[in-house]
Amino acid sequence: ALATLAASRDADVQGLYTYGSPRVGDLDFKNNFKERAYRFVNNNDLVAKVPPGKMYSHVGKLKYIDDQGSIYDSLERGERWTEEIQDQFKNIVNAIGQSANGFTEVLLQPVIDHVPIRYAIHIWNNIPQVGR
Repeated sequence: ALATLAASRDADVQGLYTYGSPRVGDLDFKNNFKERAYRFVNNNDLVAKVPPGKMYSHVGKLKYIDDQGSIYDSLERGERWTEEIQDQFKNIVNAIGQSANGFTEVLLQPVIDHVPIRYAIHIWNNIPQVGR
């Protein structure tokens, strides 16, 4: 988030790459953001889905990493993240009612998907094997 804000204020930015960044600005901020930007989102990374709602927007071209580690230029399922967050919270509530193990599993996956090493591994594994 801080990198996005800094890039919006510095006139000499050549590009911006973010990994698991939350939504930073409103629609005007997005429309006025002129920098070349790419935002990587790893699977169900919870941080990339907040804050929910339509008050905040992402900037930059999406690079979505699916649960198999493949990178796409968009979400195949469409950007249904608000629905997905609601579903995740319902799953958490249901898991609390069922067992501690289910709660841990449902709660941890979106957090695990935010861990920087997960981004690094998936991106590294998608670098073409040229000259190796």
